[in-house]
Amino acid sequence: MAQKKVITRKNRQQTSAQKTKTAQSIIPEQRYKLIAQAAYFIAEKRGFPIDAELENWLQAESDINTQFSTDA
Repeated sequence: MAQKKVITRKNRQQTSAQKTKTAQSIIPEQRYKLIAQAAYFIAEKRGFPIDAELENWLQAESDINTQFSTDA
């Protein structure tokens, strides 16, 4: 006879968290495009300063990582 799996509140919360993690996952190409776009807007907001590309990129990368963090 097959045993029935009892669904507890904890199991339900884990399943919900797994769904959220999957929904927030993005493929590398999408992530790159989001970072590039965000870096452009950061540069635009700063007035396109010379030699700030890396700083803009790193800020954008941090912002995107925060947005798609599964720890939130």
